[in-house]
Amino acid sequence: MSNDCDECGLNDLLNSLKERVKQLESKLFESEAYQIHRLYFADKEVKNLTTDKFMGGGVILTVHSLGGKELVGPVLISDGLSDDTIQGLRKDFSRSFERRIVLKPGLVGKDKESTDK
Repeated sequence: MSNDCDECGLNDLLNSLKERVKQLESKLFESEAYQIHRLYFADKEVKNLTTDKFMGGGVILTVHSLGGKELVGPVLISDGLSDDTIQGLRKDFSRSFERRIVLKPGLVGKDKESTDK
């Protein structure tokens, strides 16, 4: 005996809605991550992840690509991040910030040197 939901297609509709919610959550996650002010706060917060502040604890690292694919993680880094790692992340935050602010209205498609004159 088949389920009434199967006969009327409700299971297909439910699965479709679940997939759409998953897609929208992924887009929201990426949109929030792309907000430039997050780089400022990440730079301030990452300084607190040092080994002297996390001794006996740890930091869990997970890395996702755009599109939501998990590339690394989750992995526990015991006792916090090293000073070299923190400095590397801070440099990457700064580089990412600089790349994003280059794309200002009026500069798209123009040579930067010609706009500096």
